[in-house]
Amino acid sequence: MFAAPDGALLLDLPWPLLVVYAPPAQQHVKRERRTSSPPPIVRTGEAASVRDLNHQISGGQFLKALQAECVRSAPLQTLMKEIQEAPHQRTRDFCVVGKAVWRVSAGRYQLVLGEDSPLREVVLQEAHASVSAGHAGRDKTLERVLRRFWWKGAADVVGRWVSSCTICQAVRPPKNSYPERLLSPHAIPTRLWQVVSVDFVTGLPVTA
Repeated sequence: MFAAPDGALLLDLPWPLLVVYAPPAQQHVKRERRTSSPPPIVRTGEAASVRDLNHQISGGQFLKALQAECVRSAPLQTLMKEIQEAPHQRTRDFCVVGKAVWRVSAGRYQLVLGEDSPLREVVLQEAHASVSAGHAGRDKTLERVLRRFWWKGAADVVGRWVSSCTICQAVRPPKNSYPERLLSPHAIPTRLWQVVSVDFVTGLPVTA
């Protein structure tokens, strides 16, 4: 580094020199997240019949439909088989209790639903549009759902459900509206009769 092409020294250092080679930083290729679309919701079966009920669904009806889904859904059957073949009949995250698959996460027991289960719509309707839910946003709706239920891609499904809610779209202001600011009251008049307003009341009934 300090020598000429003919071998002559260009710079004679009286102390040793440590040369560190730093290779060029590798350029990280940005990976695009590919979200696969979930399978279509099943329109037939006991769970679909429960979903289409016009009255309030009882806990027994929901549990019976959930057990029927565990028998119908092939991914849930495969998961139940893996759990039953595992030591102590449970895996790190899943177990079977009462003929239903449960997920244990962060101290919560969550009922596992299939990706094409009609019961997802029942859960979403209760967690978002019920009287106690009050059409909350995505994060609060997702928190309500994950209290007792879980399925693959639940966050994406909840986001699409909330963004497609017609009531939320009609009531909530658009994002490009004027931001909320402090109140701007009118200026206080400095003299009499500076501001005069007249209110006409018409349409009163004629008395005797």
